Amino acid sequence: MHRELSMWDVAYIPPGQTVDTGTLGPCVGIIMYHPQGKEAYAGHFVVPKEEGLEKMVRDALSRFSKIEHIEVYVAGNSATNFDPKQRAYELESRTYVAQLFQQYGFQESQTYIRWSPDNSVAVLELNVNTGKTILQVWTDDDFCTTLYHGDMKKAPLEIKQK
Repeated sequence: MHRELSMWDVAYIPPGQTVDTGTLGPCVGIIMYHPQGKEAYAGHFVVPKEEGLEKMVRDALSRFSKIEHIEVYVAGNSATNFDPKQRAYELESRTYVAQLFQQYGFQESQTYIRWSPDNSVAVLELNVNTGKTILQVWTDDDFCTTLYHGDMKKAPLEIKQK
């Protein structure tokens, strides 16, 4: 079964499913994966600080019990506005998300964060049975040029415009 998230969705993903974050422009897609249980929590956040990301983290920790057994995948948050104040507001989520996972004790080795470049879109997908992740990032213009398509863990830390 395939579950595609829409904006503001947060869901528990049981074994046997594939989840994708839906298309992420300035939004942030987050998947917290428990490989031993073959299950996950996933969310599509417009403003993670205000929309329940911390609750999702607490719910995942409660269900999965051991933080060292959880993998975290984060994608999206492309800046779409070049007004300096609006741009700064759009990118605040990057700092918040990284600090939240650090605050809860997640190690860098279990957290995969790949922010999208300016004016691009992304989709993050996870098959909970196999643990296979796919990150797709492409330009948000008439040409829709692919910037990255492949395993989230192997994606460059900084995905660049071509």
